[in-house]
Amino acid sequence: MATPLVDWDKLVVPSACVWVAENYGFVAPAAEATQRATALLLAHLNEQQRADYQRIQRFAVLGASGVVHAMGLRLYPTSIVEGRAHQRFCAPPARFHYAGGDSCRIPMEDLLLTWKLFVEGAEAEFLTIAR
Repeated sequence: MATPLVDWDKLVVPSACVWVAENYGFVAPAAEATQRATALLLAHLNEQQRADYQRIQRFAVLGASGVVHAMGLRLYPTSIVEGRAHQRFCAPPARFHYAGGDSCRIPMEDLLLTWKLFVEGAEAEFLTIAR
């Protein structure tokens, strides 16, 4: 197995990096949707990412710039510099953010896969769009 990009036992993430769902009345998607989304996410993670995700529901993604981004079920995409959380990015799906009280039923695992692919394939654009 490859060397982990993040030492999860030493990483300190500010408490503000808790998933926005706690503040926006998130309604959990159907169990079947979450199961399918989890299977799809796991299929797109490498061996180290999959091990991290199955152990602590977080994984690290190496962006094109060489910056490592941590993300997980209760963690916004967060850039890691010198082993510490450096900057977090708010990147909820548009419907979630602009729903005006409507509930989002997108499985978090689908959102994690979206973030992962975006960071790997178009990191600069992701950082421009994310707040």
